[in-house]
Amino acid sequence: MTRVAWLLNHTTLRDVELPVLRGLGLEVYTSKLLPEPLTHDFRNQSTDYGDDQHSTLPPAVLERLNRFRFYEEPITSEIAALLNDHFEVIICSQYPPLLRKIIHHYRGKIVLRAFGFLGNLSYGEYYARRENRDVLEGIHRAGDRFWFAPFYRSVAAHESDIFAERAIMLPIGLPERILRLQGTWKGDNPRTLFICPSIRTDPYYHGPQYATFKASLGSIPHVIVGRQEVPVDDPSVVGFVTNERYQGYLQTMRVLFYPGQEPRHIQYHPIEAALIGMPVVYLRGGLVHELAGGGTPVGSAGSYAEAKEQIERIMVGDADFITQVCRSQQTIPRTFMPDYVRGEWERLFIPAVLDMALIHTPANSSWPTNSVGTPSSSLTIKLRRFPLTRKALNLFSDLWWLSSRYVRAAVKQRRLRPNRTGIGLVFRHSRLGRWLP
Repeated sequence: MTRVAWLLNHTTLRDVELPVLRGLGLEVYTSKLLPEPLTHDFRNQSTDYGDDQHSTLPPAVLERLNRFRFYEEPITSEIAALLNDHFEVIICSQYPPLLRKIIHHYRGKIVLRAFGFLGNLSYGEYYARRENRDVLEGIHRAGDRFWFAPFYRSVAAHESDIFAERAIMLPIGLPERILRLQGTWKGDNPRTLFICPSIRTDPYYHGPQYATFKASLGSIPHVIVGRQEVPVDDPSVVGFVTNERYQGYLQTMRVLFYPGQEPRHIQYHPIEAALIGMPVVYLRGGLVHELAGGGTPVGSAGSYAEAKEQIERIMVGDADFITQVCRSQQTIPRTFMPDYVRGEWERLFIPAVLDMALIHTPANSSWPTNSVGTPSSSLTIKLRRFPLTRKALNLFSDLWWLSSRYVRAAVKQRRLRPNRTGIGLVFRHSRLGRWLP
């Protein structure tokens, strides 16, 4: 069975993406340890040891990987060997300390899952920054072993260079706990729901959003949900809530307000609310606006003043207006539905990333034994049975890469002898560093 290492730890993404991978007949390993202490960058992260029940890894290998801190510890030769010997694909996040280690030590297929940045920042620009430049160089060296896998088409359309050339759009779905609630909105709680975590610890995004919301819409009864690392002196801020309580809010509160205007990033709650049937009032210009079809549909607003007018109409129970809003946003969750998501993964991930043919499995099969056929031309999978041959070929590949880099550097510098600042750096920062003790 083809084995994938899924190194993301995003709670909702794990709930929706692991069933898709397993439904395609792949075995999935998930990392277990998060950074300590947790920062607001990891507020949506968690781990689940229940994933291990499906593992066919040798117990000693599984136990060693579970004890390894992928976000914090340097990858040793032992961990690198375990990853290279037991996994055909690694799917990881954009977090540079993690991606840096995977790029430099792993020789199989690497899939970068891209949530999309806020503002106009592209991934090419992000990894071209001085502190991330070695990651970008590693991505270029990986070549056709690297795949850039954004959730939304607008992310890939904003890229250039290798991130555009190696882009493969793999959608995400909605969790089963939300799908079960489709069309169950009642709206009998006359308050506005606003999701805003990390108010005191995120001064660049959520902090300003909170301040603007309170100044523009604070007179309307509301509840603010989201994990707060530092308590907020505001009775309307309820902080972290359980899934059950959050789902209850989506079913009972009168309206959801979503201010995000990022064209390549969206949070889950407006999609979940639209599926459940809850009216969403949002600011135009962002990805949620694109998913709704663009234009100026009811529920979309060009300003906070316009948003306030629409929210107030919903709060007083204007039934015709509420119906129009809900009807206008029926397209928002369309590309997050299970059939669409699975179809795109079947069409793109299996033939492109794995270079394999898919044998369809029953739609209700939660853990198929093996639905993937024989590899058509996957050298990595074939060489897994011959580790010495694979290592020899990897060494030859690294030597070839180093010699080509050395010749280019020598021509550029007009000297053949290595030095501390020029050609010598080629070796010290090359892939051959992993062959050293």
